[in-house]
Amino acid sequence: MKQYTTEEFKEIQKSDKFDIISFNAYVSTLTEIKNGIEKAETGDLQEEEVKEMHILKSDLDHFHPVKVMDNDFKETFLMVREKQVEFDNVEKGEFGEILKAEGGIYLNTDLNKALAREGADYDIMKAQGHKYFKREPKAGGGYKYYYTEAQYKKEKGTGEKKEGVWNKEQEKKIAENDKAFKEHLESKNIDPYSYEASKEWKGSKFQEKQKEILGKK
Repeated sequence: MKQYTTEEFKEIQKSDKFDIISFNAYVSTLTEIKNGIEKAETGDLQEEEVKEMHILKSDLDHFHPVKVMDNDFKETFLMVREKQVEFDNVEKGEFGEILKAEGGIYLNTDLNKALAREGADYDIMKAQGHKYFKREPKAGGGYKYYYTEAQYKKEKGTGEKKEGVWNKEQEKKIAENDKAFKEHLESKNIDPYSYEASKEWKGSKFQEKQKEILGKK
């Protein structure tokens, strides 16, 4: 494992030639992907989803660990690889590690060519191995992914109506419930389009309230 001082590594990350993530983010992503592959072995995923999981695992294998040590001998472990993505509206940590990004484009690199994704859109949730709530084909090819019901309804309007059309009273109550759920997420500082938001919704009083409004048990 390569070791750097804080000053040395900050100079390296200024070059903008590397993708950098925290060790914890790497482990979390690897766990999500391994869980996905395990589901594939039990037949819980479609063939295309299985292929995506293995591509993500191959992608993750190209990161290598480095250790950064400050003047007080405090150690920080990071995962680094040659830059593969040009991120949009990216938020970075002290050492240039990616904390949040709205998206991006896969660059012209040997790895991206090998994985047949050069020039394709980068989806951070998909790259982290999260299971999507719904996906729809895009006009230019590929898919648009939605990771929570809240995100889908936000971007598609009233969302899917699987069992008939909602009446005005139902729409009003659902809107009120959605507002209450959004306020709940804000109080806990959770991004409404994140995986954490999806977990908050499942089994919550808000989900139960919506079922009640729609007459479901």
